[in-house]
Amino acid sequence: MARFFVACLLVSALCVGCILALGHLVDPSGSSGGRAPAPPVPVKKEPVAGGTQPKPAPVESRPAERPAPSATGGEDDNKPVTVLELSVPSSATPITILDARVTAVQQQNVPAERDGKLLFLGTEVEPGEYVPAEKLISFEITTLAIRVKDENEWAKLSARDQLKAFGTDGKIAWYRPVLDTDNLMESETALITRKLSFRSLDVGDEVRPGQMLGIINPVLALAEVSKQQQKVGASQAEVRSSERMKEEANRRWLRDLELSRKSKGTVSNDELAISKVTFEKYREEEAAKAAAVKMSQAELAATFTALRQHIVRASIPGVIRQTFKQPGEAVKNLDPVLQIQNPRMVRVDAQVDVQDALILRSRLAEAAKYRAEGRRLWMDALTRDPAAVEPVESRTLRQRADRLTSVEVEASRQEPPLAVLSGHRSEVTCVSVTRESSPRIISGSEDSTVRIWTRLPGEDRWTEQKELTHYAPIRSLTVTGPKAERNLLFTGTAAGRGRIFDLDDLKTDAVMLKSRHTGPIRASAFSTDGSMCVTGGEDSSLCLWNTRNGELYGRIPNAHRAAVISVTFTSKNQVVSTGADKRLIVWNLFEGGEGGKTLKIDSSVARSGGEVATLGVDPTGEYAIIDEDKELRVQSLSGKRVIGALRNPAGMPGFGYFALFAPDGKTILTSGNAPGRLQLWRSPGESARTSEMRHYLWSGTATCGSFDPAGKFAVTGTQDNHILVWKMPDRLEVEKPLPGQLTFVEEFLDVNARKLAIRAAVVNPASWSRSVRSRPCRSQHRMAGRGNISLRRGREHPDSGARDLTARTGISIDLLRWL
Repeated sequence: MARFFVACLLVSALCVGCILALGHLVDPSGSSGGRAPAPPVPVKKEPVAGGTQPKPAPVESRPAERPAPSATGGEDDNKPVTVLELSVPSSATPITILDARVTAVQQQNVPAERDGKLLFLGTEVEPGEYVPAEKLISFEITTLAIRVKDENEWAKLSARDQLKAFGTDGKIAWYRPVLDTDNLMESETALITRKLSFRSLDVGDEVRPGQMLGIINPVLALAEVSKQQQKVGASQAEVRSSERMKEEANRRWLRDLELSRKSKGTVSNDELAISKVTFEKYREEEAAKAAAVKMSQAELAATFTALRQHIVRASIPGVIRQTFKQPGEAVKNLDPVLQIQNPRMVRVDAQVDVQDALILRSRLAEAAKYRAEGRRLWMDALTRDPAAVEPVESRTLRQRADRLTSVEVEASRQEPPLAVLSGHRSEVTCVSVTRESSPRIISGSEDSTVRIWTRLPGEDRWTEQKELTHYAPIRSLTVTGPKAERNLLFTGTAAGRGRIFDLDDLKTDAVMLKSRHTGPIRASAFSTDGSMCVTGGEDSSLCLWNTRNGELYGRIPNAHRAAVISVTFTSKNQVVSTGADKRLIVWNLFEGGEGGKTLKIDSSVARSGGEVATLGVDPTGEYAIIDEDKELRVQSLSGKRVIGALRNPAGMPGFGYFALFAPDGKTILTSGNAPGRLQLWRSPGESARTSEMRHYLWSGTATCGSFDPAGKFAVTGTQDNHILVWKMPDRLEVEKPLPGQLTFVEEFLDVNARKLAIRAAVVNPASWSRSVRSRPCRSQHRMAGRGNISLRRGREHPDSGARDLTARTGISIDLLRWL
């Protein structure tokens, strides 16, 4: 009986196994594999004028669905392998290090060198410098001046330094302010009071070494200088008196000596000795008085030095980071008055994995050997010839060491908008910029208006020029590009209607599209020459239009399985569309269809996730931006190559609304799905990694964006009814990352340590800071920041034999902003 039950169980198990095996081979619909084809979608006919019904456009077939996995666990692998030739080697995958800390290498707490009351924090106004009235300070300054006896020397002085006062002889004399190199021991000086203009200093202002930063009340020091100056005058008067007494005593001694020679007994020996002693006495007294003059002059120089110590001066270049004392407050000797940080000298500290830190440390050691050998060769050359220049071998070794320790800094800074345009009463849904030499900004809104803004000459301000009132909310607008024959504007509404305006003649009636979408028009784009316009709507269809008469060239119903949310006409005359069905489709233009032209699918790319509605295509028409959850990938339109990705650090909000290429394709503007997240990125390349360049500051959420065709500024619309204009970085900053040098790698002492500290020194370029003389700075500068450091593993270095590990340092730092 037990054997019978066991046999039954075995037979049952065998039957179940056969059924399961056959289930993987036979489709429930009866086909041999894959999914059942989707049922055909009925084409909704559009009524036209005249009562005739047009023939429905043929529905283009979508790309075939991916086949189901085979029984072996993979796809059907019976196709030939495609070989892709790469002209440029791909870059190495970076190792990202989060939370790099940025600190200032040069920092100074500027002290007060004397006790007293702080009169003001300010610096003298430079000739030709514009200072706002609220920052201008007028103050009487008593200056120790030195006499100029050469008329030509006095004429060469600036008008501000040409001073006049009464000299010791009682006549008007020429003077100039005392310099650090002047010798007060051999000069005639005078205290001269003059009224000067100063510019008040605030946090964020740039200063130079030796520049005046403020004045501590110098009344007592001035009194002491005046006292010592009087002593010098008295000492000089005593010297002159002693000179005259010596001359008179010398005359009498010589007279008595001559009389004694001519007639003996006329002058006694005692009288002759007394006259001689008197002369020697006055001669020594003159020397003593001359020494007293030098002593009083030295005391005057000391009091002048004490007077100068009442001026607070900077000893390093930099930016005022913090003020500790305010005008009117009392300060004591060596009390800090303000803090200066040098924005050009920064240090980046981070933690790297042990295995990478050990490689970096070996490279630092090897670089140190190269530098030591280069110094030895140079010292040998100097020993042989003190005038020798650096030998070629020494320079080569130094350059080799620099290459081993070089880093590239990818800095991001925060910037406020260049201009804020207000006028819409509801959310701004679309923006664009015209191609003119003085480009206009065009914006559309839920308030059913399109507004045209023109720039005021020579200013970063725009004013509203025209308002185009529609009868439904504006959901899409676009303008023709630089190569188009006409300067056109297309507007699409929530009612599915589209209009084409001539921007050069807005008084002419707009061309109304002869047909319409059955839902809101969500996207639109002109062809390169402006002869065609493509639109996409919430009815999932794409429409191709003739821009001269508004006739429909062709309609692709159900181009996507959901709403079409962005379209782009590429320079290759292809159309790229994205939909809410998470698909990106590339369409080719073909002759045919109901209006003579139609679109046929060239390729498509499926997206796994993401919330970005508008995805940009680069100017070459080769690459598109694809959102994949928390990152944006830049990949070929065929979907076969990914050249880079944009990623925010962990914990930061994801991307949303739009991701757009700049006209030159070198930067990408992205909006976040949280307020205040508007970022400009360096575009990834075949051998370059992307990095954040700007974090544009605004409290609202950006819903749409566009670029000036010349690439000078970007424009975004917001949910809070504003249009914002943003300044774009210059070409040098985009193309050339900031160089630096790796300077320190922590010793590996603790065997349980997982990470080691590294440090890099960076010199900011002068182009990232501005001179105070050009424009006063009214912003705050924060030197401490956080960012990313990325290390690349690449080919072996030809000299070291070790792996090439080039450090890329991503810095999150506020550099100088100028408003």
